[in-house]
Amino acid sequence: TKKKQKMSKVIDTSTEQILTHDFVAKGFEKVKNEFLRNFSERREIGASLSVYHQGKMVVNLSGGKMEPKPQAKPYTPDTLQVVFSSGKVLESLCIAMLVDRGKLDYDTPISTYWPEFGTPNKKHITVRQLMSHESGLITLDEGLKLRELKDFDKFAKKLAKQEPYWIPPDERKEKEAKFANNPVQGGYHAITRGFFANELVRRVDGRTIGKFVLEEIAQPLNCEIYFGLPSEHLPRVSKLFGVSPLKHVQIVAAQTCCCCCRVHPGDKLDTAEKRITKSLLNPFNKNGKTTRAAFLFCSDMVPFPSKMNSKEYYEVELTSANGISNAQSLVKIAALFANKGQLNGVRLISEKTWERGHETRAEKKTDLVVQRVLNMSTGGWGVGTKEYPNIVGIFVEKDNPYFINLPGIEDYCGWTGAGGSLLLWNSKLDVGLSYTMNFCGVQMLVDRQYALIAAIHECLLALESIL
Repeated sequence: TKKKQKMSKVIDTSTEQILTHDFVAKGFEKVKNEFLRNFSERREIGASLSVYHQGKMVVNLSGGKMEPKPQAKPYTPDTLQVVFSSGKVLESLCIAMLVDRGKLDYDTPISTYWPEFGTPNKKHITVRQLMSHESGLITLDEGLKLRELKDFDKFAKKLAKQEPYWIPPDERKEKEAKFANNPVQGGYHAITRGFFANELVRRVDGRTIGKFVLEEIAQPLNCEIYFGLPSEHLPRVSKLFGVSPLKHVQIVAAQTCCCCCRVHPGDKLDTAEKRITKSLLNPFNKNGKTTRAAFLFCSDMVPFPSKMNSKEYYEVELTSANGISNAQSLVKIAALFANKGQLNGVRLISEKTWERGHETRAEKKTDLVVQRVLNMSTGGWGVGTKEYPNIVGIFVEKDNPYFINLPGIEDYCGWTGAGGSLLLWNSKLDVGLSYTMNFCGVQMLVDRQYALIAAIHECLLALESIL
């Protein structure tokens, strides 16, 4: 077909100069083509992509620059990158490991471990409800300055006083089977989940999530993942680039009303993206009040992404939003999940905890924050379903211009970060993948992501003799 011919387009040899690292196993050549097309057609500046299949690296590509300047440093496999919410998978793995060790239980109220948390409206909130974005704790009413994150004891008092934006149901008062049949109200905890999870970890383990990840995950797997970047690594971090707030307004206006602004093909928005972007950009949009509450309560993080290029932002522990890593490190986490908790002899969680972590609860209502349905698991990551169309549990509108219509695409789990980063796995195909980049798209799922995921999945289907 014409689509397949386009996907297999041969890249001009001059484009090969983009690559700073080039490893592709036999059968995955199409992935390299799409990675290169991201630079020639989809505005990529600097990026890395890594894929593990059956416990082995099959793709490890890096290319471009750390800045959009000819003289800029090359973007290499060792370049470090803020990956935003892709780091939530590490946050979730940390909690899962403590569940596995018997220090936490998903169905136990958080107040059992953290008594000060137990105010009347949230004393019943369970660990599972927090991780699944159902706790209602989407914002901080008093706002936030990044410097507050340097005093964990003082910050914990602020968290303990915070009331939920809505009051989630008390699961203990209903039988599991009955509750499981009721639609669940979620609201994406874009920034806050890590605050509450971090204090929970401190209460039962004594370490912060950042220190736990470094000692219990990164070191055993021989990879680099930082929540709170050591200053000696600052020169290796690539800054983030994206469209200006004014350009963002123009993009939305061009697609929602009569406007002559031209829109790049990579900035096309589906119906849900139009809703959320209008909510964020228009303070008078009443339907977007919850969305703005979740994303805009920290003035040190607005506007996106330029405010995230500061030393102050890199050095604090903000585990839901400022993980710093690279693709060749994150892919090991994805591969470990693909293999049900272990990778090359290193087991971090039992298969039983892995199974529990992938469970999902009931029919989901439209998420109050991102204004589309999210299928979040007990463990706190997205889980694909057979309901069309979706990817990693993020339901996309039927007018989404990039959606991948391939058999088995619903089997991917994991999560994505604002602007485009990926940390995904598919246990049926035993594949894990990660993608980092310094150019941020305007959508929750961007064109470059879709192109890479589709190419990887097509290669896997071909290897499995499904196509």
